[in-house]
Amino acid sequence: MIETPSAAPMPEEAPPPRTTRPPEDATTASKGTAPRPPSRGRRATLVAMLLATLIALLLPSLPPEDAKGATARPHVYLTQEEQDFIALHPVVRVGIDTSFAPFEFLDEQKRYVGIAPDFLQLVAERTGLTFEPAKDVPYAEAQRMVLNGELDLLPTLGWTPERETMFLLTAPYYSYRIALVMRHGSPITNLSDVRGRRIAVQGRTSNETYISTAMDAIASPYPTEEEALLAVAEGREESMLGYLPTVAYLIRRLGLSNLRYVSFDGDRYCSFVMGVRRDWPELESILDKALSSITQGERQSIQSRWIRLDSTGVREKQLVILLSFLVIVFLSVVSAVALKAHRQKKEIAHRKQIETYLESMVADRTHELAEQTALAVDASRAKSSFLARMSHEIRTPMNAIIGMSEIALREEKTPKIKELVADIRQASHSLLAIVNDILDLSKIESGKMEVQQAGYDLASCLNDVLAIVHVRLDEKRLDLDVQIDEQMPAHLVGDKNRLRQVLLNLLSNAVKFTDCGTIGFKATWRRLDEPCPPVRDAKGQTHPLVGEPPFICLLTFEVEDTGIGIKPADISRLFTDFEQLGQRSAASVQGTGLGLAIARNLCRMMGGDITVRSEFGKGTRFTATLRQRCNEYAPMGRLDRPLATPDHANAPEAFLAPDFRILLVDDSPVNLKVAEGLLARYGVSITSCTSGRDALALADTLDFDMVLMDHMMPDMDGVQAMKLMRALPDGRYRTLPFIAFTANVVSEAKELFASSGFDDVLGKPVDLHKLHELMERWVPPDKRLSPEDAAKRRPQRPGGATNRSEADRLSLTLDPRESVVDVSGGIKLYGSETFWQLLETFAQHTPKLIADLRKGWKREPVAYRIAVHSLKSTCFAIRAFTVGRLAELTEMAFIANDESSLEKWHTPLLNSAERLVEDVTQMCETPPERIADGDEPETAPD
Repeated sequence: MIETPSAAPMPEEAPPPRTTRPPEDATTASKGTAPRPPSRGRRATLVAMLLATLIALLLPSLPPEDAKGATARPHVYLTQEEQDFIALHPVVRVGIDTSFAPFEFLDEQKRYVGIAPDFLQLVAERTGLTFEPAKDVPYAEAQRMVLNGELDLLPTLGWTPERETMFLLTAPYYSYRIALVMRHGSPITNLSDVRGRRIAVQGRTSNETYISTAMDAIASPYPTEEEALLAVAEGREESMLGYLPTVAYLIRRLGLSNLRYVSFDGDRYCSFVMGVRRDWPELESILDKALSSITQGERQSIQSRWIRLDSTGVREKQLVILLSFLVIVFLSVVSAVALKAHRQKKEIAHRKQIETYLESMVADRTHELAEQTALAVDASRAKSSFLARMSHEIRTPMNAIIGMSEIALREEKTPKIKELVADIRQASHSLLAIVNDILDLSKIESGKMEVQQAGYDLASCLNDVLAIVHVRLDEKRLDLDVQIDEQMPAHLVGDKNRLRQVLLNLLSNAVKFTDCGTIGFKATWRRLDEPCPPVRDAKGQTHPLVGEPPFICLLTFEVEDTGIGIKPADISRLFTDFEQLGQRSAASVQGTGLGLAIARNLCRMMGGDITVRSEFGKGTRFTATLRQRCNEYAPMGRLDRPLATPDHANAPEAFLAPDFRILLVDDSPVNLKVAEGLLARYGVSITSCTSGRDALALADTLDFDMVLMDHMMPDMDGVQAMKLMRALPDGRYRTLPFIAFTANVVSEAKELFASSGFDDVLGKPVDLHKLHELMERWVPPDKRLSPEDAAKRRPQRPGGATNRSEADRLSLTLDPRESVVDVSGGIKLYGSETFWQLLETFAQHTPKLIADLRKGWKREPVAYRIAVHSLKSTCFAIRAFTVGRLAELTEMAFIANDESSLEKWHTPLLNSAERLVEDVTQMCETPPERIADGDEPETAPD
């Protein structure tokens, strides 16, 4: 309910009084020392000031002429919808500012009083609404609660454009002037003097917005206008902007005699409106009608009540002044001293109250920050765990795609098919690069990205970068202009891989957005006169330095292109995560928008930065700087070695090791087939299984020379299986090399493998060069054979059965147009051995998919969709195009929610898939000789 006080002894709207203590006394009182007795001149001044103040306060204040009509209550017409709204919502919950005198505040009896409550009282009388103030809710929280619908009304909002988007705002119902406050003697005399300066202001008010938008100054926010005013009085701020009534009231109440102010109008910013929750437009309409019905006399009455003094007893007071003049003169000095002591005591109490309030705010904020920090730490841990898991989940299928493409490129002879497979492999590497970018960005954000400190050859690093980019340049027929300072240090200490990553990103970006012209690459350096920190290894140990005293050098790399350029308005968004600018993105340009953000963060981690200059339509120049350590200077010289173009399509020359036995463990049959196909180049003997328990059983009965073990497997992971195998009683596996075959290749996982006992790591997807390095590292020389010696030895299948040769498979007389499986095409694509192993894997795992198909899309829609999609992929993989096409049509019908098409394709797909499994099973079980004689396996019709 709105409570109205019986009396309101509030100050009138006038210049600051002159009866308060001098500034030096305030300084003395704040230091806790006794004030000095006033001199005779000061006594006379105090007497004159006191008399002037008493007379001014007791002058009659006549009521306005139209106040007599204040009792007339005009009728407010409300629509039926508005009347229904009042009946449904008779009580309006009001968010208030409890210290915003004289507009709204709580008096000593905790009653809600002020100008705004008086207006609400008139609205209540006209509409029948009841306004209930939320007295225990801070004002900032009250604004949030109105936004959320927990409160309904904010009665003293200053208009700002932002608040028009947050609340439903009524028409202005009360206008005021703004006051600019400064100390006596301040050089500030008008509004033009504060341009570009700091101005104290109560935060989260329209005045704060007005300072930055209309006054071209800098707002210095404080929790309340009282604190902002005290900051100016105490010299901590030059000036303060506030509401004129509030400023006049506070200057009187606090006795701040060293302040003066000028007032002015502020257009729309100098009006109060009422803010209504956005889902109550009826309340906004009711308030507008009620407020507009308030007469001028009523408004003047409210103004007089809170801004001017009551004129009751003026003549009696004047008579007392005249009769008591001599007594006042005698008591003036005593009164001034007592008043000063009282104000000092009040100021001390007020300051203690402010200190207590600030301490509580600091404690609350500290607690809030601690909670937020704990939440951030938990979120960071969850994010790291998620990235480790997703790294494995994404890299596992990527291993299959890249591995199969490498095998196909090695065995395929048809140029067209080989070109298509090369495109698949290139796209797979691009997808893998995106995954790596996301992981890099996450590590940078979490602070886990580390910059290594190791010696490297700068010329070799630059040559590798330019050689890699040279391939893209040749594809787009672009010229490369290289300018490298021959005096650059030849040997540096830093992170060569991160430097390569930055330069490759900038050069690749330039090639990507340039269709014709030239790419310029310029490298320069200069020696910096700054202390050089000692080199520390991964364990934190410091190593002695050799040669001349080390120094820090600043490397500068410029990459300039003649591409499409960047608009000036878009340059600020260039280094934003996942941001690709509109004019720089096209159908032929792909990427995540992470590369430049990662490159800039890496440069900053190495003590530099990346800047950009661009002219739209003409080109762009990126400049990257970074700091590197030089322990012993020697010029690099001219970079005149040939730019060797790396050929990733051709793997390094493989040696043969038929007597080298490898145990391959992975829970994914597809990964097993990929690894077997890649290792087949070395002619090694491979035994594979799909679980850690099976690996233990094999290790107990067979001898192996190396174990290639997956990490994340059900029932028993690779680390557990490795430790149990090393602990076998006969000790055969204690020194055997165990290689972690994993898609989890983040740095933390590599450290886990090393600490767990693994000797090496082979990441998924498998890189043929890294696989070759691994084989050279762990296959001993006495196990290797020359190609001539290996040709004399034919490896045997387990059980004595000979391997199916490619000639045997090609002797099949199956017609692809009549058979459900294109056998000859599959052999040409994958190679003989790999294709038949894929068929065996298909025959083993497809019955589960068929079981999920039988459940139907209505009973188990999720399982049905997964089964149809998996069946489509596997059928196309083994070149069973008829069944694959049926699965594709069924999947399209499921996505479109086409019931009639699902009914049409479901039964044929189920029957064809069952016959396909039977045919593939029979093909795998039938010896090659029987198929060659014409006893073909039964096939399903198209």
